Amino acid sequence: MPSSPEPDRTQRLADVYARADRLRRQRRARLGTGALLGSLAVFMVGLLVGTNLGIPQQLTTIGRPDVPSTSTTERPSTTTTGLPVEPGPEAAQEFTPPGREAPAQQPPPTSQPQRPPAATTPTTEPAATTSTTAPGCRNSRDPACGPFRYDPPPVNAEMNVQVTYSPPDPKPGDEITFTVRVSDDGPAEPGSRNCNEASFGDENTAMACSASCIPREPRHGPWDPPIPENTSFEETLRHVYADSGTYTATFSYNQGGNCTQNPYHSEGEASVTVTVR
Repeated sequence: MPSSPEPDRTQRLADVYARADRLRRQRRARLGTGALLGSLAVFMVGLLVGTNLGIPQQLTTIGRPDVPSTSTTERPSTTTTGLPVEPGPEAAQEFTPPGREAPAQQPPPTSQPQRPPAATTPTTEPAATTSTTAPGCRNSRDPACGPFRYDPPPVNAEMNVQVTYSPPDPKPGDEITFTVRVSDDGPAEPGSRNCNEASFGDENTAMACSASCIPREPRHGPWDPPIPENTSFEETLRHVYADSGTYTATFSYNQGGNCTQNPYHSEGEASVTVTVR
C-alpha cells in the first residue's frame, strides 16, 4: 500500500513555520537591540542637554514587546527624540544627573522693606555780589569810569551864621562894628571859592570873595571823600549910618560855591536890627 504524502507535507510546513519563527525572532532581537541603543543614545543626549541647560528632559525607552520591564511602547519603530519641553512647576529645580548630589535649595530672597529717602536740607547759595565799578576806576580821571561821585557820599553839615554889633546905641555918623561868626563843621572842598555879602539896609552893600576856584582835571568814577575840616571863622565889617532910623543888616555866606564837582557847598545868613538915634 503506497505511503501517504501527508506526513511529509506536514513536516515541511512545520519546518517552514519554525524557520519563519526563527527569522521573526531574529528580526525582533535586532529591532530590540537597535531600539535599546537608540534609547541609550537619547538618554545620553538628554543627560548632556539637561546638565548644560538645567532643564529636565523627557525620555522614552523603546524595547521589545516580549521583553518584560524594558519596553514602554508597543511600536518598536517609534522613537522619542527627547526634545526639551516647557518646564512646569515641577521642573523648577535643576536636573541632577545620577551619581551627583542635588544642590542645596536656596531660600527665596526676602524683600527688604524700603526705607524712605533721607530728608535733605536745601542749601542756599549766597547771592553773588556784582560790582559795577572796575577795580582800577577808584580816584580815577579816566572818562571810561563813568560820572564822578564820592563814595561813600559825604555828610554836609548846615552852616551857622551869627552877627552882633557895637556900640549898642549908635548915633548918626557913628562907626558901627559888625562881628560875624560863621561855623561850618562839614567838609570843605579844598580850593573852593568862599563868598560873603553884607547888606546894611540903607542901600549900601559890601561883598568879598576869595580867589576863584583852582582849576582841576576832570574826575571820573568813585572818589574817596576828603577829610572833614572845621571851616569856622569870624569876620568884622564896619559901616556908618548918616541918618537916624531903624536899619536891618543882613550877612550872607556861601562856602564852596561856584565850583564844579563840589557837593560840600554850604550857605547861611544872619540878620540884625540896628536903631540909630
